[in-house]
Amino acid sequence: MMRVAQASVLSSEELFGVVANPDFLDSLNLGLMIFDRDGSFTGCNQATVDLCGAALLSDVNHAGADARGRGSRRGSQLPWEEPLANALRTGAPCAGVIASLDEPDIERRWISVSSWPMMSEGSVRGVVVTIEDVTDRWRRTRLLALHKDVMTSIVAANDELTTLQALCDAITSELTYDSAWIGVESLEREFAIDAVCSSGRVDMMNAGAISWSDEVESGQGFVGTALRLERTEVENRLLESERDRPWRAVNERSGFNSGMALPIRVFGRRGVLNILDAHPDAFDPTVVQEIESSVHEIQFGISHLEAVNQLNDSLVGTLNALSSMTEIRDPYTAGHQNQVARLSMAIATRMGLASALVTLIGQGAEVHDIGKIAIPAEILTRPGRLSPTEFELIKTHSSVGYDILSAAHLPWPIPEVAHQHHERLDASGYPSGLRGEEICLPARIVAVADVVEAMSHRRPYRGALGVEQALAEIRMGSGTLYDHDVVVTCLQLFDEGYDLDALSDDEARRRGVDPMMATLGVDG
Repeated sequence: MMRVAQASVLSSEELFGVVANPDFLDSLNLGLMIFDRDGSFTGCNQATVDLCGAALLSDVNHAGADARGRGSRRGSQLPWEEPLANALRTGAPCAGVIASLDEPDIERRWISVSSWPMMSEGSVRGVVVTIEDVTDRWRRTRLLALHKDVMTSIVAANDELTTLQALCDAITSELTYDSAWIGVESLEREFAIDAVCSSGRVDMMNAGAISWSDEVESGQGFVGTALRLERTEVENRLLESERDRPWRAVNERSGFNSGMALPIRVFGRRGVLNILDAHPDAFDPTVVQEIESSVHEIQFGISHLEAVNQLNDSLVGTLNALSSMTEIRDPYTAGHQNQVARLSMAIATRMGLASALVTLIGQGAEVHDIGKIAIPAEILTRPGRLSPTEFELIKTHSSVGYDILSAAHLPWPIPEVAHQHHERLDASGYPSGLRGEEICLPARIVAVADVVEAMSHRRPYRGALGVEQALAEIRMGSGTLYDHDVVVTCLQLFDEGYDLDALSDDEARRRGVDPMMATLGVDG
């Protein structure tokens, strides 16, 4: 490689003559063009004609180095202009510039352009420009990038619309099409299509009120047909298409020459993915097939997302039912659990835990005292000190809660939070006497929030001790009873003005409980 580069820079006038020989040029499969020291086009081989088209080369031959406007995808300059100018200006090679050929009489091709200055006595004698057809390689690379983006969106997205938007973005960024938008059958206008997301140019999204009815002219186009018949429709010559005549003027103004529409389910309704591009014949069978594959992947991802959301809804419903069981029997315990859940989530969020885990910690805290439904109400609400036997009975609520939540097949760490929230780092807790990191982090978080909430509010057997005394308790037990990092985070929150009661009011009103009553609970 180094020898080739050196030879191109140090080539002699005789070598330039050999390269400019027509017989030599036509023997090459690689497109090759010759320019003189002024940048004027002097000749090319047959491979260049086959690749670029005779019309474009005729324009170059007549206009010389100043020819503009037909060779690059965005219509600004010829694809070899930049490498040629660089070689003329610097006398150095310029290799591997990727560009597209968008000539109306040939299929769009992606090419790799390189320029090689021919030197004579230290000055540029001329420039050889090589053109390699890399369409297949470029297409494979871009389609792989599309699939990668789609799969990433499926894994990362939390909702359907985000996933669909990622598909539109990938089509315009990776495949470089001008426009991609997704529409869905309207619930408000009969046979209308409402756009829900888009990327790139959006000239056609609301043009002419696109319909999918087969009884009106505006429903006969490729977009309406794709939605109505739920099949892929390709129109590679939009400006010549009779069925898309209602939008011909819009397409002419926008410069769209090709369109493709694919059926896609959106929010459980019929929808359509519409892709537009300036180049005619932009959608060959390979591209169509790969985009269809990406849509199928997205649909699978959305179905999976819907299933996960349904499971989450089922989980929330189960937790609400369990919490309601506690609330019906003892509304004070429910108020306590709500506040512990809020504080636990605030601590977990501040500690930088993943949002999904933060949610699960909050859900576990919402039912961490569910086992108290097995404790007689008169013991839970009795004023005064409990007997040793009664206290041992109270302690069983951790194991009972674990059994209830495990039997409901609730995900980790919800049952573990109920089981371990009274464990302590020095193994002095119950029910299992776990030590240190044997206690899961979610339970260590809920343990701190539980103590702070319980001490801050009145109990049947004592008055409220207040937030300051509660914070003093966790500060004193930091690293011995309670997780040090959790304690530090909790203290930071209260230093910044965290208010247990203010946060509990909204939840209390949602549940129909007096906000003042909701600040009460049973000692955790």
